[in-house]
Amino acid sequence: MPVNKGWGLKTAGCMAIILTMGHTTPTQADEQSPPEPDWMQVEAPQYSPEGLQDPFVPFVMPEEPPDTLPAMERLRPLTPLERVELGQLRLVGTIKSPEQEVMAMVELPDGKGVMLHKGTRIGPNQGEVVEIHPDRVVVREYIQGVYGIQETLSSLKLRPGGESD
Repeated sequence: MPVNKGWGLKTAGCMAIILTMGHTTPTQADEQSPPEPDWMQVEAPQYSPEGLQDPFVPFVMPEEPPDTLPAMERLRPLTPLERVELGQLRLVGTIKSPEQEVMAMVELPDGKGVMLHKGTRIGPNQGEVVEIHPDRVVVREYIQGVYGIQETLSSLKLRPGGESD
């Protein structure tokens, strides 16, 4: 195999010339160059957050739900009706008393019957009987959800044959 030794020397010489041409030493002429124009001089911007909205605070703040029950009310012992979920109760029937007060009777999971009046506390979610109709009982509950405490209306319905929903 013939080796071209002259080619390697020529390449090395050209590279040395190219490298020395690109590298120049500063002279006095470069040090005395004219100053840069005003438009090329950059000033650091000044930032003052005073009076501005914090970008990490949400735009819409959720309202604090009203405290539905006083502190003493929450500390009292729960009745059997307040320990049972609404879905476990069965509406047996409704009745209107001679004083025109409408009442309802529900059956607990253990088979015991309880009479309901308007305003009776019911369910573990601080529920209260709001209305009693001939075929259903409407209950307002306060349920803790993702977005805070939400008021919901649930109803116990009387079905034909005595079964409730």
